[in-house]
Amino acid sequence: MRHFALLILLLLAACDGTIENDFNEEVVVESYQFTGAPFSPVFVFTTAPVGEPFDRTALSINDADVRVLLLAPSGDAVEQAFTFSRDPISAGTYRADDADHRVLPLRRYRVEIDAPGRPLVSSVTLTPGAFELRGVSTSEATWGAEEIEYTFTRPEYPTRQAVFIFTTETQRDRLSIDLATPFFRAIFNSQEDDEPNPLGPEDVRVGSSPPNNEANYDLNPVDGTLLIDLPWIAVPFYGPSKVSASSLDDNLFDFLRSQAVQQGGTTLSPGEIPNVLDRVDGGVGVFGSLSRVTMDVFVRCETARNFGDACPADS
Repeated sequence: MRHFALLILLLLAACDGTIENDFNEEVVVESYQFTGAPFSPVFVFTTAPVGEPFDRTALSINDADVRVLLLAPSGDAVEQAFTFSRDPISAGTYRADDADHRVLPLRRYRVEIDAPGRPLVSSVTLTPGAFELRGVSTSEATWGAEEIEYTFTRPEYPTRQAVFIFTTETQRDRLSIDLATPFFRAIFNSQEDDEPNPLGPEDVRVGSSPPNNEANYDLNPVDGTLLIDLPWIAVPFYGPSKVSASSLDDNLFDFLRSQAVQQGGTTLSPGEIPNVLDRVDGGVGVFGSLSRVTMDVFVRCETARNFGDACPADS
């Protein structure tokens, strides 16, 4: 889940003004906490003007005080405070000093970033409840011709139904256009002959499906479990992959659905670009949380009926 949001965020601050002189540098926070796991790192950077390339080292903030607060269930009182120290090797990266704490389900955590000469940046996440994999129809399937169905317990979220995304992570030795599934192969081959393709296999090695509400899945009325099909759009390459099903907090859900609008996922009036919902005070970014279950899957190739492509030899 690392850095799938960051490059978009680096452009946001420059979108509010009508000319480049309106640019105001802001602090960017990026962190994704996983229920039941140790704290994930907190990444701290600054925004850059539109048109400037992203330079992680140049934009990193390395002198901030970073801490994450576990809030009391009854209110905003601090139950426990955790300090984060800068990683001396990775620019703009802060890691928890307490390696034993596991992120609790259905609790609120607040990140606070105090960088010299800058406003205090803070954000609160309400962590999703944990869930379990109860069954899988098969661990191997033919792309586009069969379904892989997972049975999960329902993750609790206090304010709404659960929202899921599926994420696939492909082994690096499978990163070949020849091994790409039809949808992604069409993207890779879509560039003009005299223009370089801006999207390559490494760019989609870790890819995610759009968010989906649990109402879109089948509910077993007997035991309350959910039957969820693996969306083929989340599978970029044939062969073995790691597949994760994740239940999102409000921060990630809001960011992803508003990011889709930024990228033209809805019908907007010409020139209309609504702001991304980032739920960060004093800066921009994402401080989100999710609960996750990870599985192994093997996707076989069937000669694509609608794409006219033959299967790669080793798929």
